[in-house]
Amino acid sequence: MKKPLIGLMMLLFAFQSNAQQITWQCSNVKVDNAPAFITVWDQFMNSDLGKMMTPHAVFEFVNTNSTNPSTHQLCWFSDDPAKLEANQAMFASAKFMELFPVVNTYINNVEEISNYMGQALIADPGDFSLRFSVLYGINVKDPASYAAAFTKMKAAFDKRESSGTVELHEMLAGGENGVTHVVIV
Repeated sequence: MKKPLIGLMMLLFAFQSNAQQITWQCSNVKVDNAPAFITVWDQFMNSDLGKMMTPHAVFEFVNTNSTNPSTHQLCWFSDDPAKLEANQAMFASAKFMELFPVVNTYINNVEEISNYMGQALIADPGDFSLRFSVLYGINVKDPASYAAAFTKMKAAFDKRESSGTVELHEMLAGGENGVTHVVIV
């Protein structure tokens, strides 16, 4: 009885020591004029209001095996989910007041497809540099077993002498039907 308990405690410790408590909120969007959108988005994020928001990223989104017609993702990151909500309130205020060129460009060129929120479960806090190539949306039936196997895989990956990352994230709300977790490589 003592050995299984110690093993379980070690697994939980490994899981928690690799956990990076970063929460993210992403919007999958279809952008008609990407160069114009990116230009005004950068201007907006460099404005006083944009600088008050949490870190963000805009990704080109290539969907394979998905019914999602999105071309880009707008993602916000924070260690405090309440700050993500504050981002949405600030952006909504900007849209309401139409103070920034991004609002008109957003309204005229962007169709919001879906919104979702997730949290990093197994990730290296020092490697949150967005250096990844692929996001795999997966359906995990047994999270504890999958986390144990993923922890072993990540340890093997981290021993290699190469750059890059491998991370496990949990979908908290929204997302594609049946997707419970995201693996980032």
